[in-house]
Amino acid sequence: MEQRATKWQLAGAYLGGTIGAGFASGREHLQFFLAYGKDGYLGVALAGGLLALFGGALLSLAYRHQTRSHSDLLRAIAPPGLVLLFDCVLCLVTLTSVSVMMAGGAALFEQAGAGAPLGAVAMGASAALIVALGFVKMLRINGAITAVLTAFIAWVGFAAATQPHAAPLMARAAGIDWTPGAWYGAAALYGAYNITFSFALFGALGSGIRAAPDARFGGIAGGIALGALSFVVCLAVETALPEAAASDVPMLMVVERMGNWPTRLYVVSVWLAMLTTAVTGVYTLARRAESWSRLPLGLCGFAVALAAFPLALLGFQFLVATLYPLAGYVGLGCVAVALLARGAARRI
Repeated sequence: MEQRATKWQLAGAYLGGTIGAGFASGREHLQFFLAYGKDGYLGVALAGGLLALFGGALLSLAYRHQTRSHSDLLRAIAPPGLVLLFDCVLCLVTLTSVSVMMAGGAALFEQAGAGAPLGAVAMGASAALIVALGFVKMLRINGAITAVLTAFIAWVGFAAATQPHAAPLMARAAGIDWTPGAWYGAAALYGAYNITFSFALFGALGSGIRAAPDARFGGIAGGIALGALSFVVCLAVETALPEAAASDVPMLMVVERMGNWPTRLYVVSVWLAMLTTAVTGVYTLARRAESWSRLPLGLCGFAVALAAFPLALLGFQFLVATLYPLAGYVGLGCVAVALLARGAARRI
């Protein structure tokens, strides 16, 4: 009998697939929330609500159709003529997510003096190895890592929030910025790109869900947890402004004020956060490749990591600032096209 994921494993998979380099570093919170001043906290609440709403709905849909990859889930929501197009788009978006995590690993290795290419290879190979262990073992490993990460990030955030700080929040984020001019637009875009990145995961999990209530719980609980953790990260990064605005890893500036051992632990936690998201991306693409190539899942996982390597060399900050907003716009565009096509089909 095929092993099925529990509701807590589903929530952990959703959480672990989203807490990547941009999340754990605080970089995306700076760009999508804190850049809008105090209104950014309203954005956190809006984004968390969207992640919970769509997470629960899509996981429930994946369970109902017993999906094994995102192409199965696409056939449940998009007209036949658009499935192939959306399939290609999601594959590219998921591949870029793996590349961003590998770029984050490269940046950490470079800071440690070990060489950026080696860091990218280590991240991709580690993710592929975990995927090769199989579905349930992968969820257990990701779930354990995610639980530790969540506890540590929450501790850092609450500890930092108690420190005095008088710097005003930013007007807009520095550097390359493709986010909207209003806080609610940025929050919607944040929710859209995370749902876009998670869509492939939801499709891959469908056939491994025990029951419909588990699917709903996993999506809603995962989204709420992401919103709560985002709030804590924003509180922490706010204490290090305005200096943190120029940093690739704003949260690292926060942790450095807490001493040497929290800093070392945080560097390890950021790498693990990247790993959980890399595992999610590699797994979802490997499942898709397995369906048409007939190759073993483990071998497909290593092929995905290899394909993501060249883009990872473009650099972490550049990829977060450009590919994340772009993925959000693409996701919103796909939803709009699918709704219009469905509406047109019903009128015929």
